[in-house]
Amino acid sequence: MLKNEVDSQHKRTMKFKRMRQLINITKQHKCEGTPMISKEFAEEWADALESGMYEQGDHSLYDSANKTYCCLGVACAELGIRNDFIADEGMPSGIYRVTVPEAKDVDGWSIKQEIRVPYMLQTSDTEDDLASIGDALALCNDAGWTFKSLALFIRRYLV
Repeated sequence: MLKNEVDSQHKRTMKFKRMRQLINITKQHKCEGTPMISKEFAEEWADALESGMYEQGDHSLYDSANKTYCCLGVACAELGIRNDFIADEGMPSGIYRVTVPEAKDVDGWSIKQEIRVPYMLQTSDTEDDLASIGDALALCNDAGWTFKSLALFIRRYLV
């Protein structure tokens, strides 16, 4: 085999491995009774990913320089969270640190923003990079899954 064919085969294998891990995580969360996202939001999010309104990027929710979004950045945008709250942040939990003139919790985080990001899309803050659905989806996005593939996954496994 040529080097390009081997590299391509390796990438496909890694994508399938990530997909299997992600499916196992969703099954685990459902078995544990951990709240998943609502069916209405899952459909809205998947539609947005397929709409062509958002250009796909990686490694940040919204890349302000390139005007691109990670799949979780699209979720935040669809929830009505402004781009300046998610610009150049790695995960949705990062938006809580933004100083905005509104109600705060005891740690100074924005209560309005904190309650808007579904629990399942937040980072797990653990050593396991696949501990939460948000972590796993971000990794798949950054590994090259297209928005269309991610939308299909959301419709099939997150509702």
